[in-house]
Amino acid sequence: MTGPASAHPMKFDAPIRTVSVIRALNLGDLLCAQPSLRAIRRRFRAARIRLIGLPWARVLVDRWPDLLDEHEEFPGFPGIPESQFDPVRTLASVGAAQQDPPDLVVQLHGDGTTINAFAALLAGRSIAGFVPAGLAGLGVPADGLWVSYPSHGSEIHRLLALPEAMEAPTNDDQLTFPVRPADIVGLEALAGVDLLERPYAVIHAGSSTPARRWPADRFAAVADVLARDGLGIVLTGSASERPIADAVRAVMRAPALDLVGRTGLGELAALLERARVLIVNDTGVSHLAAAVGTASVVIFNGSDAERWAPLDRTRHIAVGLIGRSSCRHEPGAPHHCLGDACSLDARAGWAGGGAAATVEEVVDAARSLLSATAADVGGRARAGAAGGADQSPSPLSSHRSG
Repeated sequence: MTGPASAHPMKFDAPIRTVSVIRALNLGDLLCAQPSLRAIRRRFRAARIRLIGLPWARVLVDRWPDLLDEHEEFPGFPGIPESQFDPVRTLASVGAAQQDPPDLVVQLHGDGTTINAFAALLAGRSIAGFVPAGLAGLGVPADGLWVSYPSHGSEIHRLLALPEAMEAPTNDDQLTFPVRPADIVGLEALAGVDLLERPYAVIHAGSSTPARRWPADRFAAVADVLARDGLGIVLTGSASERPIADAVRAVMRAPALDLVGRTGLGELAALLERARVLIVNDTGVSHLAAAVGTASVVIFNGSDAERWAPLDRTRHIAVGLIGRSSCRHEPGAPHHCLGDACSLDARAGWAGGGAAATVEEVVDAARSLLSATAADVGGRARAGAAGGADQSPSPLSSHRSG
């Protein structure tokens, strides 16, 4: 790929021993950033790389030791909704960073409208990050490598524009998430998991915002059809998504194993790895399924499928109200987004294609995936069980890409 030009090209000639990467977002967002983290590691192999993220993201440092060395909790900053802003805490955190500043700060959080000010306060010797499209070179907070945030394409490829500008290798866009024997043991400890010895489908009806949620009765109808087709049904979600799961169960006719609020991230990955198919809203769990190789039907309700659908469009089918891109122009066409304000329309939720997903559409997509992937499910389960674990089924918890 060819990334946008930098406002201030930088060669990073001096040794880079420490790198602080800012991405204080949720599960799907961090998974989509994995290829960029991999590229940064390959560019600065000898550096110690710290992720500045939300508290939950500490588990990814443990899961990705080849990519990350440390986790630092993002202290909050005005205009960043993912973390509550406490001026005392933020000033203390920034002050500590300035006492021992990193050699390089990488702003991988987003287009930089708000977060670049925080990135600059860390006082890194070098800085690299995104700026809003059309503003590279205008009002950036410090000399550094500033890249226009791409307005088209998947989130994975948009983020890779920054390490590409840093002359990092960006030819690997795969998502991975290691399932460990302990994850399978944790699943086995849950009551009722023996019911998963037959092929099963996972139904994940939650998401971080109500606007992204397909109706509960439609999830129930899909689950009942898949149950009649011979699959076991597993309901998943975080503890806070209990009312959503209960609404699905209330109208289901088939029995279901309810693992809502009962699993950690590793157990969820193990559950998904052995599932035949996942039925899910546009949420972080869809990216976790992609990372462990599980087929999925991802239901969009006006959000941007071009940006958030998994890259493998044969193994993962996007249906529903699909926003086509972050502006109304055809991808790759000449346009001037700032001039005609189309980017503002996108923020209001403009949906560029499709209609609300029907039960029949989701069932048809699931059946096509089940037919296409029948041969490789056992191989994935055996691969996940390597290292002494058996091939027992697995569990879950919800986060969201934002």
